[in-house]
Amino acid sequence: MEPTHESPYSEPPKSPQQVLLEADATAFPAFWQNLQNQTVLLVGWGHGHLAESLVDAGNTVTCIEASLDLISKARDFIESHNVEMIHGDFLTFQDFSPHQFSAVVTSLVAEPVKDLPHLFRQAAAVLVNNGILYLSEVHTESAPPANHIHSEEAITLAATQAGLDLERTETSYGADLKAQLQMWEFRTR
Repeated sequence: MEPTHESPYSEPPKSPQQVLLEADATAFPAFWQNLQNQTVLLVGWGHGHLAESLVDAGNTVTCIEASLDLISKARDFIESHNVEMIHGDFLTFQDFSPHQFSAVVTSLVAEPVKDLPHLFRQAAAVLVNNGILYLSEVHTESAPPANHIHSEEAITLAATQAGLDLERTETSYGADLKAQLQMWEFRTR
């Protein structure tokens, strides 16, 4: 058997987290593709891909981010794209006006939240009447064993308790046909 040689240009294998982030960056913007020319609150900066997609769709974007490190990394994009960045935790931030945004977008941030109804109440409070909450989360099939992933039923129940109605949901699958992400669209009553 001949030895195998890796090309110095081959990419290292992706971690499960990287695979999920890439899946979310592809599937989630396609899920909310009709969100255009709106006032949008983005909960969490992440890698900035969602902010860029939202801005490219003509939306006015405000982002709330708890990490000063991520805010620092986003500085150039924020300044060149007129994105308002707020340092704070969405779950405890009290300075938004009621009914300030037509949409709230939250990607892969619900996982550590223990009080899901509170997350949804916060979103509902800042949304205009008939406003939309878009949420993506790791699907339970793709969750690493140590992570706490909320079931579809838990998310839907918490949203309903907060006064949001489920409009639609979609599951994103990987090449191995394993469910990777669950995405929801909720609307205020």
